[in-house]
Amino acid sequence: WPQPIYTSRGCPFKCVFCIYSMETQKVRYHSPERVVTEIEEIVRRYPHQEKITIHDDLFTLSKKRLKELVDAIREAKLHKKVAFICMAKASVFDEEMAWLLRRMNVSIMTFGFESGVQRLLEYLKGSRCKVEENVRAIQVCDKYGIRVGGYFIIGTPHETYQELQQSYWFIRNHYPP
Repeated sequence: WPQPIYTSRGCPFKCVFCIYSMETQKVRYHSPERVVTEIEEIVRRYPHQEKITIHDDLFTLSKKRLKELVDAIREAKLHKKVAFICMAKASVFDEEMAWLLRRMNVSIMTFGFESGVQRLLEYLKGSRCKVEENVRAIQVCDKYGIRVGGYFIIGTPHETYQELQQSYWFIRNHYPP
């Protein structure tokens, strides 16, 4: 059974469906040294595990921290022993992050796309999230050879049948990658 890790807890954003939005918007980070120690322990105890899922809601929230983690993982040569799966927010994801993630050996990125309809995306995540950003994140990952997974919410209050179809076609039009 694959062993995952957390490198941080919390989220600074206010999505209507999320427990963190009701609690606090504080994000707490584990040090790069602690993260490397946990990965080394998984690699040692589970040598046949090929991928480690990082369960942080927003692993790429801080580019500075991401650089520190990538450097620490590469220094320990863990990027040669396992691949990683992690999650990001499309609106704060860019090419530099994708490049860093490839250096770390991230093979799959997942995003909370939530909807292929702008009206519903704004209801769920606020006006700063755009469908175009979701498309851009998919394209950037594809450019760097990172597979993409997406999370969607079906049955948003006031969602119409036509909007449900739009989300379906958003998925179909961007699969693969």
